[in-house]
Amino acid sequence: MPAKGADTQTLVEAKVQAPGGLAAESVRRVLGGRAVLDRLDLAVPAHGRVGIVGRSGAGKSTLLSLVAGLDEPDAGRIEIDGAADAAGRLARCALMPQRDCLLPWRSALDNAALALENAGMPRREARRRALPLFARLGLAGAETLPPAKLSGGMRQRVAFARTLLADKPVLLLDEPFGALDAITRAELQEWLADVLVDEPRTVLLVTHDVEEALLLCDRVVVLARGRAAAELEVDVPRDGPRREVVTSAPFLELRERALAAIGEAREPGSRLRNGPGSGEA
Repeated sequence: MPAKGADTQTLVEAKVQAPGGLAAESVRRVLGGRAVLDRLDLAVPAHGRVGIVGRSGAGKSTLLSLVAGLDEPDAGRIEIDGAADAAGRLARCALMPQRDCLLPWRSALDNAALALENAGMPRREARRRALPLFARLGLAGAETLPPAKLSGGMRQRVAFARTLLADKPVLLLDEPFGALDAITRAELQEWLADVLVDEPRTVLLVTHDVEEALLLCDRVVVLARGRAAAELEVDVPRDGPRREVVTSAPFLELRERALAAIGEAREPGSRLRNGPGSGEA
């Protein structure tokens, strides 16, 4: 955990110097009379990947909204590439929510290209720019299909293509695979890990799934009572098939450490998933 005072300030300044660096310092947000976030400190280096886990109501989605510039903190500061105002943060972030939000009257390709059209690019040029990404993301042949003809996994890939095409340095992923079945979710976790190697971005991932956070991120932060209650560096081998990785002794030990940290930060009436198919913890 970063130290308070001058040490925290030094860390925050160092982390945001590189393009895509993100930092939050002493952030507080009150909603409905409750401090959802309270003196939260967080730093993500450029191209770093940090997973935020915690029980329902811990403030995970509130944090994403603040980072994305969709809301402002009541106190404290959030900065991306030197931009601390909401408009500046919004211009540097691409948010991928749990639901794919594809437009049913647009083809898969046109849905992905929408990110470029929203930036002012003509539709024909946007389609041309988006097309090569489909082959790289395993969507070749699906370009002309409407969303109703796509599987849940394919829909999420199209949504991720749209997010990448926004060409923002920071990706904010809010339970991106939470609506999928366990098998599809596991497949897309492995897929996303590979994509992020080829398309490096600064990533802030919010999830209830501890296993997902450990698979995709360099560091996992346990959020509880509005603060970072614990941080874990993901220093286990992850270069093999997913099944081998998640059943390896180092990965299982790290998962248990994460769950123990969450258990110590237990809040009344809250729940957390312990990975696909493993029920509630």
